[in-house]
Amino acid sequence: MSITNFPKHLFSEASQLRDLSAADNPMKSVEMFPASLDTLNLSGIEVEAIQPGDFISNPKLKKLHLYHLIHLKSVHKDAFEGLKSLEVLTMENCIQLHEFNEQAFDGPQSVAVPLKSLSLSCCGLHTLSSRTLVPLEPMLEHLALDGNPWRCDCKLVSIRQINFSLAHTEHLRQVQTI
Repeated sequence: MSITNFPKHLFSEASQLRDLSAADNPMKSVEMFPASLDTLNLSGIEVEAIQPGDFISNPKLKKLHLYHLIHLKSVHKDAFEGLKSLEVLTMENCIQLHEFNEQAFDGPQSVAVPLKSLSLSCCGLHTLSSRTLVPLEPMLEHLALDGNPWRCDCKLVSIRQINFSLAHTEHLRQVQTI
C-alpha cells in the first residue's frame, strides 16, 4: 500500500484486532498499533533500528515477524520491553543487522520476554553476546542462528555454555583454530 505512516486515529476503533500485517510498506519507524494484537508482521519495512519503547503499546503480542528488514542495522537496549506475552520472534534475512544489544530482551522493570522461539537466521551478525540470551533461558525452546557471518574469535563460545538442553544446541559448533 506504500504507507509511510498510519493516520493517528486509524486504529482507535480497532480494540478487537488480533492480527495485523503492515509488511512491505516503506515505514521508517515502528508505529503505535492496537494493544489487542496477538500477531504483528512488519516484514520488509524500512526501519534502521529497533528502539526502546517501539513495542511498549503491545503487551499482548505473542508473535512478531520482522523478516527482510534490509535497512535494519541495530537492535538497541530494551528494544523489546513491554512484550510480556511474546512467544515467537522471527528476525530473518536482516542482512545489515550487525549490532544486537546484549540487553535487548531486558526491560527497565527487569521483566524478561517469555520467548519460546527466536530466529536470527541469515542476518549480518558477526557476534552475539551470551548475555543476550540469558534472560530467555527458562522458556526458549527454539533458537535459530544459522546463516550469519560469525567471527570465530572465541566470543561465541560462551553461547554454548548457556543452560539450554543439548537438543537446542546440537547445531552450534565450536571452531578450533590452529
